[in-house]
Amino acid sequence: MITKDLDTITLHEPLIDSGKIKINIDSIQNYLGNKKVMYDILSNDKRSFQFLPLTFTFNVIDTNYKEVIKYILSLPGIRTWILKPALGLQGKDIYISNNYKNVIRYITKKVKYTDWVLSEYIDKPFLLKIKGKSESGAKFNDSIGRKVHIRIYVLFTVINGIKHIYLYDGSLLFSAVKEYSSKNFKNVYSNLTNLHLGSIYYNKKLKINGDLAYKDLSFPLKETVNEIFGSDFYKKVVFPQIKNMLSVIFDNSKDYIQDNNAFHRMAIDIMPDSQFKLYLLEINAHPGMNAPDYHWNGLSDYLTSLSNVLNNIPNNKFILIK
Repeated sequence: MITKDLDTITLHEPLIDSGKIKINIDSIQNYLGNKKVMYDILSNDKRSFQFLPLTFTFNVIDTNYKEVIKYILSLPGIRTWILKPALGLQGKDIYISNNYKNVIRYITKKVKYTDWVLSEYIDKPFLLKIKGKSESGAKFNDSIGRKVHIRIYVLFTVINGIKHIYLYDGSLLFSAVKEYSSKNFKNVYSNLTNLHLGSIYYNKKLKINGDLAYKDLSFPLKETVNEIFGSDFYKKVVFPQIKNMLSVIFDNSKDYIQDNNAFHRMAIDIMPDSQFKLYLLEINAHPGMNAPDYHWNGLSDYLTSLSNVLNNIPNNKFILIK
């Protein structure tokens, strides 16, 4: 049986002698859920340069971190950088700037964080124009378009010591709550695409139930891009990039996982640029499921497919990558 909050699962023998499987792989959080560690691991593989934005990681305990940041911000050809705490959540404490003094001042104020990542800001993102009436009743008529990020749902399994990574065939696009502005990076509602921020904006600014932001601002990836670019766009352009990304992640993280019988759900956030080249943003080791609950019929499809994978039952919606 598998519950909606994914806290327990019991499998049929003879898959696992005990009939039970551990639901979390602890090292996923330690290695992939930490943005700094994730970038440090993946950047050792040259294939990751296909999808990692130019990124530097640092710890404020290091005495020379300020000199490192000064050097980074002086690199030619890069206009703007985005600063994130390695263990930040829900789009909080993210700072966009190209000014050395402002970046140092911001880090100094955020004393609860020691590990950071500083990445090239994708200032020519793909923009999604939303039009028509929304689930909340609001009407959209975008002229510029909104930044989006892709969220893919991934399953990492270790069954009798054999490791696999799967992609759920139901990826989503998450949209910023306001249209994009390249001239005002301080406006988090137009420059960040976290739906938690969208729900805050709905509550505080629009006086609308924040839960409706998850419905208004999330869209099925495959259907949306195929409608915009043509019926084979996802298959020919998007999926190959995602598959390559997952292969590199799997190859560079599987040796850190020591569990013998376990599985772990992850959500990976990816940013498309204006040419729909995909960049890895972060890996969420314990993702919320608000948007999937809306898109996937109360999570029933996702949970059924998850159980099928773990019980080795065919006809599930998870695609085996490795």
